[in-house]
Amino acid sequence: MASAHSLSVVERRLIKGMLMLEPQPTDQSILAYFTRPGRDLNHARIAEIRNGWLFPTLPPAMPEEVTAFMAAWVGGGAVDPNSYVTSPGVSVDAEDDDVVGDRQVGTLRLDWWPVGQGLFASGIIQGRNGVAVSWVYDCGTVSQQKLIKKAITRDQTARKRAGASAIKLAVLSHFDKDHISGFTTLIQTCRIETLLLPYLPLWQRLVLAIEQGVIADDPAFGFFLDPVGYLRGLGGEIGEILLVPPSGPDDAPDAPDDSEGPIEPTVMEGLGGPVEGPLKAERADPPAEASDDPVLDHQGSSEAKFLAPGGRLLSPGFWEFVPYNDVTMAARADAVFVADARALAKRLKNEETERDERLDELKRLYEAKFKNSKHRNLISLFLYSGPIGRRFSLAGLAASHPVRLPEAFVRFAQVHTGDGTLKQDYWARFRDFYRKGKRLEKAGIVQIMHHGAAGNSEVGMAARLRPVASIFSSDPAKGHKHPDAEVLRDFWPYHSIQVDDAKGFHLSALLLMR
Repeated sequence: MASAHSLSVVERRLIKGMLMLEPQPTDQSILAYFTRPGRDLNHARIAEIRNGWLFPTLPPAMPEEVTAFMAAWVGGGAVDPNSYVTSPGVSVDAEDDDVVGDRQVGTLRLDWWPVGQGLFASGIIQGRNGVAVSWVYDCGTVSQQKLIKKAITRDQTARKRAGASAIKLAVLSHFDKDHISGFTTLIQTCRIETLLLPYLPLWQRLVLAIEQGVIADDPAFGFFLDPVGYLRGLGGEIGEILLVPPSGPDDAPDAPDDSEGPIEPTVMEGLGGPVEGPLKAERADPPAEASDDPVLDHQGSSEAKFLAPGGRLLSPGFWEFVPYNDVTMAARADAVFVADARALAKRLKNEETERDERLDELKRLYEAKFKNSKHRNLISLFLYSGPIGRRFSLAGLAASHPVRLPEAFVRFAQVHTGDGTLKQDYWARFRDFYRKGKRLEKAGIVQIMHHGAAGNSEVGMAARLRPVASIFSSDPAKGHKHPDAEVLRDFWPYHSIQVDDAKGFHLSALLLMR
């Protein structure tokens, strides 16, 4: 049996490139391209290359190089790999690989799935101790539902390959269909240990229902009335539901200093081997305005908890999730409107037979106060996901699209924005919230707000964020307006990536600690 080191550098790069294809070829089919008389490779070598144990510092061949090579090979005849790989490589020797191996704490995979006009993003960290942690941000589309179902299946396959038995954290940024339409399917395919939702008081959730044209007889109305009860009734398995209260000016989260070192993860033995313990979350008592909210009517394990203002979720010891909830509707609504809206919401909750009438009353109240469409709610739970401290970097990075190098090796934290806005004062609040711990300096992979809508960004925003990858998740070819031209022009120098109904964005790398 031939050693993997009998592969040339170009062949190794082609293999790494094949491992980035979607859908990914099987190990056996990859081996077929490189097996010949006198060289019979073991499929275990492909797994070792995939996991980063072999050739971790070597970059993959470009996707177009890989597909051209594969097409030529299928056509028959002798194929020289060197004729197809022309992108620059790096020199690799065993000593370099050994150094990387000593510093490696795991592998990182990030995916933005092609779901058309919608959003579905996920990530997986596979530790060297066998523990795998996965997370999901939003799961929906207003394009064909088969797109979201296909993406969920592919995401589930990636989790199983990494050994993740559950979704550690799922986040729903807000309640629009294009961000939640696939959630029912998602929870029926995999257990969710912690579900994160933005907290809005009952009256404000009902205003959202009005804005989306949801009526009291609509099955989706239950989601706005009591999202906790609605989600628990979908038939899947959800462990803990955490609600994120509005983030105020004094709620900026602290961050451990680099000198503290990584926090040791809690590892337990599960049926399939080692599994990580629950997320370490900073909780708080419900806010006063939640006293008559249906989300608090549940008991025992069904009860919703509240994240502390500025609270973080830590996993797997060296990784953090930091949500940010900029609720602006409450700030624009005066005390009289809030009092009237709360009274109507309370009656709507208690008078099940007259919900249509109460909702109509609330709609008239809302329209009298907010006649202009620009006053619509701008609710969206932001999420920062990245390493704790500044001692982590990537190696062996492979991506489906070009990203800004070498910055991507050290600025690989992600910022998920959903349909949020960063215009004007919103930017200042967002920046100040994430200022501690220099999180925005580490954040390089940014999902652009509201699919690239001009109403949620402004010229110069790209220069403020400086992404190494600017991800637009939308479906411009199917008649949708997003992304708007001025937003696309602003982010174009920062590696704009269009995720649509056919192409996603995928990145994998070794995670190192300096």
